[in-house]
Amino acid sequence: MSLVEKITQEDLVLYEILRNPVLCAEFIQNLDKLEYEKKLELDSYQKEFICDFNPYVSIACARAVGKSFALTNLIIWILINNIFPSDYIVYTVPSKVHLEPVWSYLVRFFRSNSFLRQFADPKTGFNSSDFIIKLKNNTQLSCRIAGQTGTGANVVGLHTPFVIVDESGYYPFGTWTEMQPIINTFTFGYRLIVSGVPTGLRERNICFHCDQENSSYTKHRISALQNPRFSEEDHRRAIEQYGGTDTEDYIHLVLGEHGKPIFALFDRNNMEISDYPVYQMSLDGTKFYDNVADYINLLSVFPTFADKKTECLFGIDLRIHRTISD
Repeated sequence: MSLVEKITQEDLVLYEILRNPVLCAEFIQNLDKLEYEKKLELDSYQKEFICDFNPYVSIACARAVGKSFALTNLIIWILINNIFPSDYIVYTVPSKVHLEPVWSYLVRFFRSNSFLRQFADPKTGFNSSDFIIKLKNNTQLSCRIAGQTGTGANVVGLHTPFVIVDESGYYPFGTWTEMQPIINTFTFGYRLIVSGVPTGLRERNICFHCDQENSSYTKHRISALQNPRFSEEDHRRAIEQYGGTDTEDYIHLVLGEHGKPIFALFDRNNMEISDYPVYQMSLDGTKFYDNVADYINLLSVFPTFADKKTECLFGIDLRIHRTISD
């Protein structure tokens, strides 16, 4: 009985290409290109993004260096290879405007690419209401919008071994905190990738925390000057647009660095910081009601000023209170 070849040499070559996340991305991107079109090759730092298999990965980059393009190709590789069988993967961003370009690209690419469209049902594979992609090999991508409430409601209840947090400079810290337990760290190959552009913010800022404070993350820091598509003319225009090379906009958007600290809405470098006493008092209106004497007695224990010209900042926090109609 003669031997029958079940797997051809071409099949084995294709298998090896698809196994490699970089070769897979370049193969799919170039598959439908015409002869005269330039073949795509990922930049060296994009290959490093994709091939970083550490469990915690931080990517802090300048604008328009191709980080989101690299991450979408990583998502495609995970889905078509079913890297996490019977598990879904998660891509989460601060708001819908951040999700729209990535979602539109993935849907369009899966529908138009001659290789990828074999994996997705054009009618049932894409749920644009819940931002979910389901493929025929039972893999699933769930895209979640964090919102700005910071409650974490949009990520609570998820359980996944793979999460990408994009635009981390604007991601709400409350949602980030609630997201930590959703990662299945017991699954082999689990990964949390945090990607974003530095904003200068420090306090409760995900991009700064993962890039500068948390030692668990591998660090990828790329400036626009490392982008081969960033020409001398682009650089000259950026310098003019951002007002020089020492401005915060240039440092964040071109160099991809955190720059000078920015705290909340105010730059502390413009404040006069000094030590001063702080006094707090709690008045319970549910106990005193209209008894003015009790209020006066409590307020009288506040320290007085020896000099009446001393500057004083007085604040009132009403906490939870009844409405006027009550």
